[in-house]
Amino acid sequence: MRKIILVFAVNILFSAIAFSTENINAVLSKDKANIGDIVEYRVEVELEPGAYVLAKQNPTFVNADILSFDVTHISADPNIFEIIFKISAYDVGAVQLEPTAIFYLNPDSTLNLFFTPQKSLEITSVLPQGQIALKDIKPLHKFSLRAHHYILFFILFAALFIVIFFIYRDIKKSQEKIVEIDPQTAALDGLKKIKEAGLDKTQPKLFYYAMSEILRGYISYKYKINALEMTTAEFLSEISKILPPEISQNAIKAYLKDFDLMRYADFFVSEEQTQKNFNLTKELVEKL
Repeated sequence: MRKIILVFAVNILFSAIAFSTENINAVLSKDKANIGDIVEYRVEVELEPGAYVLAKQNPTFVNADILSFDVTHISADPNIFEIIFKISAYDVGAVQLEPTAIFYLNPDSTLNLFFTPQKSLEITSVLPQGQIALKDIKPLHKFSLRAHHYILFFILFAALFIVIFFIYRDIKKSQEKIVEIDPQTAALDGLKKIKEAGLDKTQPKLFYYAMSEILRGYISYKYKINALEMTTAEFLSEISKILPPEISQNAIKAYLKDFDLMRYADFFVSEEQTQKNFNLTKELVEKL
């Protein structure tokens, strides 16, 4: 069966300069917003002639929800694409939008990626002082927007189903390039790229972040679980169920502890241990 590539998104702190020569600019529609407000995040990227940003992908941010994601080709010479995120954050204070991976095709149809720039957004609460936790509340306009689209699609398909079907098919054939690749191959290729870029020595924290996102994205795709948004404890519980016999649960606990220390604490793992963690990440992708 043919498989459409899984986009390992969501929140890889990894600079696009490490892989290629994309020219990237990004801007937020506003620097301050109330909790639950919708903020537009525009990313403009210039690729080499003939390269093409994939429209079908699922990027993520760790501390903000992506309500919509649109890709527009705005210029052929220079080859410029505009990517528009509509996001909403639920943590009060200074929210960091960490870099997330965006995949594209090179002119020779090989897969490549770049990372969105890191941005800061100040989120304020609309509640009385001391009541600032709204992590479980989603904005009503987010639901309304979706409901509006569902109603619109229902009316259009009911009235013009046959015409729309053929137009949609023809447009997709002429404008979209679909990449077919085994997700395991894509994950191993991603690990190879970050290793060849030398991030384990020059930017070790980003190296650990990228390894984590690649592994979690692969497991999410293969086992149909949302590993990208799990806490470390939740991820440990899930991965323990599918570990091969030769990898112990204690080894995974120590492995994930190193990841948390590198990503969230002022701590650096030794180069020797980092190499061991990289080898274990590769082994997990190969054997799971």
